[in-house]
Parts: sequence; structure tokens; C-alpha cells
Amino acid sequence: MRFCRNIHKVLIAAVLITAGRTPTIAQGIGLPADVTALFEDIMDIDKLRVLNPLKLKSEQIDKMIAVIQKSQDNYNRKLAAAGLAIKDLSSEIKETRTKMMGGAAIPTDLDDKVKKLQDKFVEQRNKLEKDTLQGMSTAMTSVFTSDQKASAVALAKKALNKEGKPTTKGSDDNYFNYYVLQVFIQYPRAISLLKDIKGAKESARSPGISRVATANSAGKQGPRP
Repeated sequence: MRFCRNIHKVLIAAVLITAGRTPTIAQGIGLPADVTALFEDIMDIDKLRVLNPLKLKSEQIDKMIAVIQKSQDNYNRKLAAAGLAIKDLSSEIKETRTKMMGGAAIPTDLDDKVKKLQDKFVEQRNKLEKDTLQGMSTAMTSVFTSDQKASAVALAKKALNKEGKPTTKGSDDNYFNYYVLQVFIQYPRAISLLKDIKGAKESARSPGISRVATANSAGKQGPRP
């Protein structure tokens, strides 16, 4: 979990919750797929440090995935709707671009209009991010046991310590919000990782069934050419 010096700023932190996004470090420099996978594994390991202590059950994981997916869908839908306001300036933007291609200067009034739109969009996004975090924290609280929530709070406090000393103050709910933000909202592979955790649990419970299922699946594919 990344450090955050002021836990109260968590409620308005930038949130990217689009599912399945490739990590920026790999996406930006065009790394080979196998190297990208290794970076993803490293990030998964980092999150497993703070997920494994909760000892989640499979049915809890299913509920968590549903919560995250619903939050993602709601966030993306509302954010996209907020961005549609730019269409009100469509003709003016296109006309200005055409004129500037001929060497004209950008009109001051268009600059002002665009800035107002940007400011309004940021304001709407910040509120949406705050609402998303609060909503997901409330939903996760209903999924976790009291012991699991206490563990999450303790892990968040530890992550925010420096040299064994707390670097910020806040209620347990603030710390739990931080945990939810870092592990489930800001981590683009959260759903994928939770599915893998559930799969590993099921395989560990019934390894014989897993092997039979794999063999049957291979048999259905038929001989390779």
C-alpha cells in the first residue's frame, strides 16, 4: 500500500477504477507481454500482503467482486456523463481549430469557457470519487467481519507509519477508507486478483476435482494438429 501523509485527503484522491487496465509502467514503454505479466505479479504480491491477513472466504470474495464491479460501472457512467458538457462547445471548438490552422490566435473567451468546463468537471469528479469511496467502504464493511475490518485498519495504520511512528491521525473509519482506496479502488487488477485468490482456495480444497476438470477440458479439445 502506498504511503499517504494526510488521511483526510484520501476522500478526494484521484481514483482510477477502470477494470483491467495495463499498469502504466508497462504500458508507457511497450514492454513485452511476459515482462508486463511479471510487473503485474509484483503488484499482486504487494496487495496479497494486505489481503491474506484477512483470511477471506470464497463467498466474501464473490460479494467483494460484485461491490467493486458495481462501483466501477456507476463511477464510469457518471464520469462519462459529466464529460459530455464539452459538446456544448463543439461548433466553437471546431471553428477555432480551423482558424488557428491558418495562423489565427485562440480567442480568449474560448479559453475562459474551456477552463470553466474543466473546473466544473474536476469538481464533479472529486465529488464522485468521494461518494464512490464512501459507498464502497460501507459495502465492504457489510462484507467483512469485525475482525477482518480491524485487521484492515491495523494494516492501513502500519502502512502510514514511518520508522514505527504514526505519520497521520484519523478515526478507524478513515483508516479503513484508506485501505479500501488503495486495495480495491486505485488498484486496477483488484477484481482479477480476487478471482485468482478464490480459484486458489477452491483448488486447495479439492485438488483431485481440479485435476479431473483439467483433464476433461483437455480431452474435449481433441488432439492438436
